[in-house]
Amino acid sequence: MISKDTIKKLASLARLEVTDAEVETLAREAGSILNYAESLNTLDVAEVTPMTHAELLENVIRDDVAIPTDEAERNRMMSQLAKAKDDQLQVPNVFGNV
Repeated sequence: MISKDTIKKLASLARLEVTDAEVETLAREAGSILNYAESLNTLDVAEVTPMTHAELLENVIRDDVAIPTDEAERNRMMSQLAKAKDDQLQVPNVFGNV
């Protein structure tokens, strides 16, 4: 079983307020989860093929191809932007002073 002090420390780190009753319950439940996870170490997985996902999905993506536009269409699109500079969309800096 995970200690009550560990649960209190985790709750503090997560900025959660927990009552003494909740600490008791969480310690018991976390202990059960950790015991179950530990029991998985006893499984024989030698014949299991490693995988990164339960579903064998494949990304379907298209080639990134620029679509040519005439100057009138480009000017129409640029006029709809909130802020543009040198024929490019200008957005606020989100990374601070880089």
